[in-house]
Amino acid sequence: MAVIVGVAVAALAFVLMPGWTRSSMADMGYWVDWLNLAAMVIGAGGVAAAFVWPLSVMWRSRTGNRLRSASRAPGDLGPARRRQAPTTMRRCTDPAHGPGRVRAGAHR
Repeated sequence: MAVIVGVAVAALAFVLMPGWTRSSMADMGYWVDWLNLAAMVIGAGGVAAAFVWPLSVMWRSRTGNRLRSASRAPGDLGPARRRQAPTTMRRCTDPAHGPGRVRAGAHR
């Protein structure tokens, strides 16, 4: 999305930039003029893309989470958040572990 906005701003700046600099396309006679125009256009597109990129990432993460959660089954938390199989909790009777601590899979 940021690249598309950057290219669109660069295309618009290519047409409008000579007018903003009080020049015109007719004044673009030398290669240095075209090089300067290209540098300014690429800079304007880069600034626009750099501004839109974090916004598009935030927007995509918000809408993407909603879209992904809507497509899941009601009890499915997704691959990263699935619950692990429950472990049996037992009281540890070893005095070295302290009095009556509860540990998963504790020895007897």
